[in-house]
Amino acid sequence: DSRLLGAALEEVRVQVLAQSVDVEAALTTLRLNAAQVELRRKHWKEAVAFCDAVLMTGAENAKAYYRRGLARAELEDLDGAAEDLRAAVAQSESVGGVADPAVRKELARVQALRKERREGERKAFGGVFDKMRQQEEQQASEATKKQEAAKKKEEAAKKEEAAKKKEEAAAALSAAGPEAEAPVPAEPQAVDALPAETVRTESE
Repeated sequence: DSRLLGAALEEVRVQVLAQSVDVEAALTTLRLNAAQVELRRKHWKEAVAFCDAVLMTGAENAKAYYRRGLARAELEDLDGAAEDLRAAVAQSESVGGVADPAVRKELARVQALRKERREGERKAFGGVFDKMRQQEEQQASEATKKQEAAKKKEEAAKKEEAAKKKEEAAAALSAAGPEAEAPVPAEPQAVDALPAETVRTESE
């Protein structure tokens, strides 16, 4: 009978699904335990890998987030650690429970480390920028001093050249002697001859 066959197939399907769920749950437990072992052994990357395997199945598992957050914090991935720990808190609260105090404590520790790191980076970069600004100001000051020195040197050279020309002119004038300095006498002007009538009148 087709109905009996259909019922039998449905029963088999349910059993397979149940078994698959049991297998997946067992694998999740196994992976979480393995992650915990790796954390104790300080094998941070291996712990992350086991937690990834749990979360890749689509399960929102608070323990997987928490343990991966611990491993990431040790790997100095503070941003990733904070993200995982927040997810662990949210997952615990979403199912009507209360987040483990250890999770909240670790989240607070990681957030404090993140803040400390950012302040350190800000100071470090700020110091670099201050040094760069000081170097630029020093270079600008040195360039200004060089320009002023070059200008003074040019002015001194011009003054020296003018004095040299003046000395050369004075030496040339001195070498020419007094004659070069005496004024040239003016030529006598010619006396115009008196008219003939005037001479005649006086003789008479």
